[in-house]
Amino acid sequence: MSNKDKSLLFDKSVDLVFMFLGLYAAIAVQDLVDHQKDKQNYQQLLSGFKEELESNQDQRSNIESKLGKLEEINDIGESGASFKFFSSQGKYMDQFLDCYLDMKLKSIKKKSLSDKRIKSCKVLFKKGFKLKAPEHLDLTPVYRKDVWRFYLAGGVQLFQMFEKKVKEARCTIEGKPSYGLAICIGSIYTVLKKVEEQVAEIQSLVNDTYFNRQGILDAEFKNFKRVVKTLGKRTDGEAISILKKHTAHLKSDVQNGQQAVDVSLSLMRFKIKQLKKTALALDQRFNEVLKALNKEIK
Repeated sequence: MSNKDKSLLFDKSVDLVFMFLGLYAAIAVQDLVDHQKDKQNYQQLLSGFKEELESNQDQRSNIESKLGKLEEINDIGESGASFKFFSSQGKYMDQFLDCYLDMKLKSIKKKSLSDKRIKSCKVLFKKGFKLKAPEHLDLTPVYRKDVWRFYLAGGVQLFQMFEKKVKEARCTIEGKPSYGLAICIGSIYTVLKKVEEQVAEIQSLVNDTYFNRQGILDAEFKNFKRVVKTLGKRTDGEAISILKKHTAHLKSDVQNGQQAVDVSLSLMRFKIKQLKKTALALDQRFNEVLKALNKEIK
């Protein structure tokens, strides 16, 4: 082989080396770009979690506005309004029915009443029942889960790539230390779901109990008024018997309704206590995880 051929072969070998070096450099640069992009996405994901958890933490005020301060376990806040209304209404109706029957019997000269009784009944009729009926109780917090859904869709890999290993626990789950940031964040959303379920139970218990019992009572009272209207000015023994029968029936409905409401009220108090305990634990978890997120972001 001539010197010229050797020189040409050497040049081609050098070109080939440079080509491979260039290709490697291009791949390395692209890997670096991809790595930086992934790192940036990881930082954005962490910031997203921070913003979302802070927003969810603010829902504490929404719960407290309806159920009272979380630390005041026995306070049931606005949730007791419908029970209080029903009890006040039931008490008034019971007194009203007694007065109505007494005054009706007096008017047909079948029963004598003291002046004191007559006066108290007239005051009761005039005063009436003026409490405003409660509206549906709306407790449901609106927790954000957009970032969590994004994490499940593809953010897991980012945590696997970039999450820093630490010697100190990121959070405490059921009394045990957890070192994985993703696990700590995931545990937050598990508790959020539990809070939402507890809130829904309380809301349904209040609304279903009150409006169901109120509906029954309203229907019975309308029926009572229809009977009274039908009897008109009748004063015979049959009319008096019918009036007494329907009065006793309505009084019994009021009493049964009150007993059912009292049972639901006791159950609701228990559920609110459980919810507040869960919410307090959640609030502590929020603080732990947000602190860990801030460290990871830095």
